[in-house]
Amino acid sequence: MKIRRNEKCPCGSGVKYKNCCLGKADDPDYINPEKFKANFDVAVRKKMIKQCLHPIKEECSEKIVKAHSLQNNRILNALAVNGHVITMQQSVAFFMTGKETGRKVATTFSGFCGYHDKKVFQPIEDQMFLATEEQLFLYAYRAFAIELHKKMEQTKMFQHSFALKPSIVNSKDEHMLYYQNLNIALDENADIKAKFDKGLLNQEYNVLSHYIWELSEPIDFAVSTTFEIDYDLEGKQINDYRSPEPLKKIFITIFSKEEKSYFIFSWFKENGGDYRRLTHQFDKLSSIEKKKYLNNLLVTYTENLVMSPRLWNRWGKDKQEDYLAYFHMSSILPNWTDKQSDLLSDTFFDLFERTSS
Repeated sequence: MKIRRNEKCPCGSGVKYKNCCLGKADDPDYINPEKFKANFDVAVRKKMIKQCLHPIKEECSEKIVKAHSLQNNRILNALAVNGHVITMQQSVAFFMTGKETGRKVATTFSGFCGYHDKKVFQPIEDQMFLATEEQLFLYAYRAFAIELHKKMEQTKMFQHSFALKPSIVNSKDEHMLYYQNLNIALDENADIKAKFDKGLLNQEYNVLSHYIWELSEPIDFAVSTTFEIDYDLEGKQINDYRSPEPLKKIFITIFSKEEKSYFIFSWFKENGGDYRRLTHQFDKLSSIEKKKYLNNLLVTYTENLVMSPRLWNRWGKDKQEDYLAYFHMSSILPNWTDKQSDLLSDTFFDLFERTSS
């Protein structure tokens, strides 16, 4: 990918590339291998964005809060041991590991002001889960919001890196392809956000379709995430990353409540054919097959999964390492999963493994 001279500079300055980073030398401290860890830590801090994603900015309170994508008092508290849960966190560069995190900060992101975080999500924070259209809409909206916020921060991190190392544009690796994909994702997310905003403001919660699997047992993990599934369970393609067509997203929330577990799949009705077909196929699976599918699906497509230390510790080192290896291989290798077949295979780890309280 080449950056044209009159395009906006990838550093995020808003200035044309020819008047900004074109021909600029790399920062010697930034490219010093001995300072890699320190520079990476700075980039992680620099990427942080604090802004309210709610469409009516005039209503915003001054303070941007650390909003939870999963309910702290109900969902995370049930998973926690001594106030801590297990989340996937960066250890070095792009590698992740499972670490204990205080439940008060787990799954938080600075994407809403205090006023909108309380007002908008009150029906799922303070009310019993009844699977109303409003509640299901809000679970999907929050799952999308954290992914949008994360993509915005990834873009800011790239911009910081480009400003200090403009020679990235001449590299033969995938840095600029990554930048291109970020821009495509941001454009697509802007369209999706506009649909969510309209539904939220007009209380048109029926713009989404939903499928709920109710399991009559508690689980020791929870999920709030958004991603694009490649194939359905019969091998028919849902998303083609080579196509210019916008990717079709699915919004997933998983949690336990009152000795039951809920698996909520949501999507915009305009994408109804693909995900309706997938969920019909999923519905026909046995309970064991459903669990196998979710074991594979979640580790393949998302890092936004929170576990109880009860489950993580019961797994032991071997299963922990297997989970992390599967996670990293699915991130690095685009063909790690061979269509739908691998998503129904056995895994060494089991997210549904029962633990004692």
